[in-house]
This record gives sequence, C-alpha cells and structure tokens, in this order.
Amino acid sequence: MNTTIDPAMHLLRLPQVRAMTTLSRTAIYDSMRVGAFPATVKLGPKHVAWRAGEIAKWLADPTGYRCEVAAA
Repeated sequence: MNTTIDPAMHLLRLPQVRAMTTLSRTAIYDSMRVGAFPATVKLGPKHVAWRAGEIAKWLADPTGYRCEVAAA
C-alpha cells in the first residue's frame, strides 16, 4: 500500500504563511475577507491553518488570486 501524502495538502500555520508571503497578519486576514487570499482550515476552537497548495497558488499570482469562498 502506497501512503504518499500530497504536499499541496500540508497545513501551514500563520508564522509560516507570513514568512512565505511577507504579509502582516492584518493584511492576510483583510485579504481573506474580500476573497483575495486563501481561506483557513479550522483545526480547533483557537487554531487555524492554510493548505500549502492554496498558498502556492496565491504566490504564483497574488494579484489575480480569487478564493472560491471568501472567509466570513
């Protein structure tokens, strides 16, 4: 049985996302609100993460990226 994990599905926490994008926390959440940045995946009551594949898509075209569902 092959148990290869797709790297695009890895989860990144806020410090990793900030380092990769050079955006501030406020800029990330403001962009999420208008659908211009990938939405988070809820890990628990106080913890979220981003899918690495979605961050990679954003990095490839930051001005053209549009999230399928804007964060509420």
